Amino acid sequence: MKILITNDDGINSINLKLLVKCVLKYYKDIIVVAPFEEQSAVSHKINIATPIKLRKHEDIYEGIPTYSITSTPADCVKFAKLTLKYDFDLVFSGINNGLNLGEDIVYSGTVAAATEACLLGKRSIACSVERNDNIGFEEGFDIFMKEYLNNPKYNMCKCYNVNFPREPKGIKFAYQGCNDYKYWFEDLGNNMYLPKALKGFESNGLLETDLDCYHNGYVTVTPITEDMTDYKVLNSFKHK
Repeated sequence: MKILITNDDGINSINLKLLVKCVLKYYKDIIVVAPFEEQSAVSHKINIATPIKLRKHEDIYEGIPTYSITSTPADCVKFAKLTLKYDFDLVFSGINNGLNLGEDIVYSGTVAAATEACLLGKRSIACSVERNDNIGFEEGFDIFMKEYLNNPKYNMCKCYNVNFPREPKGIKFAYQGCNDYKYWFEDLGNNMYLPKALKGFESNGLLETDLDCYHNGYVTVTPITEDMTDYKVLNSFKHK
């Protein structure tokens, strides 16, 4: 099994190092290709005009080929397969420094790297933790991997978005919820504005959405797809 590890927080991310450590417990044939600089919230952006610089890093992970490119997480996945000729089977993307719950999935460069793997016909797992708090990740990752490797139902989907709480008490499957963000742009003067956002979330206790499951202490798994079709609406038109 060939493994590609990438992220959106950049090649020097502490969380990237933790992910490599954790993945090494399960797989040995690993390559790392990450953005040279942080690429948070770039979604599925790719580079179509600007030359990309490749750097090889000899001193980060002993025995693991490690590269950075001056582009996005999605491009890291494409570059690994098409230019470095590493025909990976599975992509681990993360560990994102910040949760990817609800509509965060739409904006996330971490999740985009995982869905780019799907576009290339490969399997993927996007991993995220609370901002600046990766304490529970290794325990949660082991909980998840035990399920992932031993439950054949995981083969039904190519891509999983997984959020890891600090003190995991189990694992739950959940659908994508809604963060109920409140957005605004703070006026700094001189025609300058600073983006601002606040999350609003109240648990309904039903443990159905990714937000509910995560905030109740579970490693939260959401199967996602690169297909953005709304089949309910499509089928309603087909069956008029």
